[in-house]
Amino acid sequence: MSDGLGYFSPTLGLGMPAGAFLPNRLGLYVGDSWKWKQNFTLGYGLRYVRDTGRTNSDYPAIPELNALMPGLGNPVRQPNLNFAPQLGFAWDPTGNGKTSVRGGIGLFYEDVILQVTAGDLTNRAPAGAFSQTPSACSGTASPQPVPTPGGVLQPTFCSAMVGGVLTSNPVAIGTVADQIVAFERQHQAAFPLNVRAPNPNYIGTLLQQGLSTGTSANMYDPNLQRPRSLQINIGVQQGPPPPLTTQTSPLPSMFKPHGFQTDPPPVKPPGTGCVPSGRNMLTIPVGFG
Repeated sequence: MSDGLGYFSPTLGLGMPAGAFLPNRLGLYVGDSWKWKQNFTLGYGLRYVRDTGRTNSDYPAIPELNALMPGLGNPVRQPNLNFAPQLGFAWDPTGNGKTSVRGGIGLFYEDVILQVTAGDLTNRAPAGAFSQTPSACSGTASPQPVPTPGGVLQPTFCSAMVGGVLTSNPVAIGTVADQIVAFERQHQAAFPLNVRAPNPNYIGTLLQQGLSTGTSANMYDPNLQRPRSLQINIGVQQGPPPPLTTQTSPLPSMFKPHGFQTDPPPVKPPGTGCVPSGRNMLTIPVGFG
């Protein structure tokens, strides 16, 4: 069921009273190249990335979570020290300009997708007009109390009624369809559009009332770290008589980090002019907390 509201953020924007996300990204890069020998060039660089508006770090600590486990309810860490070094080289082993060995290694940071940010807000924000889609029944004869700003709604259609007595017997959904529709309308009536109304799914309130989060609660770890990957590439380019050129890259793509990339970006050794194909990357995830 649904409360009839489609907002996943209490922030106004785009002419709407809520539902906006305002992320910002700062990116800086410095790099240089050094021609160590006539046939060997070394390129190096350092990238800095800082994203804000994606981690909900501006929300305060949640004492009820800290009472369960110290530190669990602390404010979410805002990653501010994402430095990504990169190194590359180009080497002509024969010195005749026909063969080139190129390689690179670099650290790359990924975005925290806004879908995760929205899911976290549903249970982290103390107030707001959020889209609520609770489960009224977690199974046969297993009603799930549904919190609202005015109290808790108790479903009575999760099992069969026999002789006016609620049993634990399975129920055909068609026989209780009218009850389900009436329950959803009652649920929606409890949620007028008010961006300052208490959020009934705020995790602190749920814990105070002894209620669960339903089927799941998707919240950030307070020690959040940006997803990142270490990418390595090496390849050989051989130039036979013009205009033919051959190129091989012995390191194929092995895997991608945490499902955040569809194709790893190429590692371009600074100053070498070499942009190898993303399909020739060896991508090694180094952690996501």
